[in-house]
Amino acid sequence: MLRKLLKYELKATARTFLPLYGCLILFAVINRVFVAIQDRTEHFSFFFGVSLTSYIFLIVAIFALTVFVMIQRFYKSLLGDEGYLMFTLPTTPGKLILSKLIISIFWVVVSIAITGFSIMILAMSTGFWQAMGQLFQALGLYFREYFSFADVSVLTSFLFLGLCGLTYLILSVYCAIAVGHSFKQHRAIGSVGAYLVICLISQVATTLCVQMGGFFTTRLPSLEHLLLYEKYGISLFLLFFAVMYLIFAAVCYVVTQQLLSKRLNLA
Repeated sequence: MLRKLLKYELKATARTFLPLYGCLILFAVINRVFVAIQDRTEHFSFFFGVSLTSYIFLIVAIFALTVFVMIQRFYKSLLGDEGYLMFTLPTTPGKLILSKLIISIFWVVVSIAITGFSIMILAMSTGFWQAMGQLFQALGLYFREYFSFADVSVLTSFLFLGLCGLTYLILSVYCAIAVGHSFKQHRAIGSVGAYLVICLISQVATTLCVQMGGFFTTRLPSLEHLLLYEKYGISLFLLFFAVMYLIFAAVCYVVTQQLLSKRLNLA
């Protein structure tokens, strides 16, 4: 059932994002043409300024829309009029939450990738491919001479931290909306207040964990040496915060799931 929910959610959101992605790539190509023209004449400077401004606004709009759609799809599908239909499906509230979460993460990653690709199109010039070739040569030399498993560990830990942080961010918003919707009145204000409380609790918990970690680290010389001087110290540091975000995300998921299961109020 989760696969069907993901397919439905992907179709429902793709009609919003795909046209924007197409416009972003189109404006990147147009701006690249204007850059080439500007090297020869300045008669199109006004149009280039308008096109470049539109391109920047599109980037901002894509990421703003990603946040908006993430909130709107969760609220409308589960707590709005569609909720009457969604909760009659032969599935659990947990799977409904997961479908929203996975698709939200997917569109955030795709938005970053498409934006990066459009910037590459805009940056292409006569010396672009030469610079890219030099970059790949330098990377090849680095991999042959200096690359180690510790580098893979740092990169993997960094990506894992980003994924855990993004998961927690989305689930904290879902949790705040679910908490706010359990109120009979002023649900929007309740959701905002709940989100602020969640952020405060997570910051306090993070501070306490960091202080406790520092306390034990300074009293264990071998651990302090590992974290500060060994190759895998950065990886352990990143994994520490990743696990914290993962715990926070799990708590938000459980709270949201319980609210949708036992305190659902679609009135």
